[in-house]
Amino acid sequence: MANPKWSYLGIDIGTASIKLVELADSSGVPELATYGLAEFPLDSKGRSAKISPDEIAATIRELVKQSKVRTKKTYSALPSHEIFTSILSFPILKKKELQEAIRREAESVLPLPIDQMVLDPQVLEESSAKGETRILLVAAPKSVVSNYDIIFKKAGLNLLGLETEGFALIRSLVGKDPSSMVVVDFGASATDIIVIDKTIPFMSRSINVGGSDITAAFVHRLGISAEEVEQLKRDTGLNGSNSTIVNMDVFTVALTPMINEIRHTISSFQQQTGGRVEKIILTGGSATLSGLTDYIAGIFKVRVYIGDPWARVRYPIELKGILSETAGRYGVAIGLAMRTIK
Repeated sequence: MANPKWSYLGIDIGTASIKLVELADSSGVPELATYGLAEFPLDSKGRSAKISPDEIAATIRELVKQSKVRTKKTYSALPSHEIFTSILSFPILKKKELQEAIRREAESVLPLPIDQMVLDPQVLEESSAKGETRILLVAAPKSVVSNYDIIFKKAGLNLLGLETEGFALIRSLVGKDPSSMVVVDFGASATDIIVIDKTIPFMSRSINVGGSDITAAFVHRLGISAEEVEQLKRDTGLNGSNSTIVNMDVFTVALTPMINEIRHTISSFQQQTGGRVEKIILTGGSATLSGLTDYIAGIFKVRVYIGDPWARVRYPIELKGILSETAGRYGVAIGLAMRTIK
């Protein structure tokens, strides 16, 4: 195992849980040091209860202790619905002129005044032949960034940086694959849909529909507890041979907003680029819902599979079973911890 000073912590704060992964830099190869998960309580309808920043910080502190984390060097990701992203094109300019041009353009496209936002512009491509520079503009409200700073200070960790969940998922699920694809991060209370083209997040959308909405729908329809619904989802899922007509109806109605948003996102990408989505990768805590990959593949007629964020990480072979079972939940945290490991 690498020296602890060269290990990094990725912490993904979700609406239903906190995921933690510590990776050591073993000669440029990410090596698992430890990992852990803390789930938030559910209300009677199976939805995640509201958790205060102080409670989040306390939960992180306890999770760090239980997981026997050896580093304080931490990366985290801002929720997709709090992030603004846009791809901008400019003529080739000198550095200072480009910075001024980005700021002017940002003022016209950002949802808040520019002095209330933190900007992170990144050069995607500079082409002399085309005479243009393409910039990925990522921006977040200063108030949101400040809240994260406070949480991690209270948790006793050194927050090295914040980024989008999309970049973290590219690191852990996509690597250097240049294909055009959609990553669907199917969480408890929200679903993020990210179009990735040539390893760059081309566009992303977020909707407030997740696994807890399926749970709530079953609680309402069948009159059973949230715990019983979770077992039902694991046992039958969307498999026609095991599911009743009532179950299939509940599933499909609950999933319709997510399916419609995926369809709209793919259509927008195709209209803007003329490109074609070659595959869909599912991740997130609700991605392993039985039968979900076949259901989505049948609708969109492309290859659909559950991503394996551990594929680029070295870990003890005896952990393979448990890591595979929980892989969907750790995609963002793994990608965050990989950020500085080249």
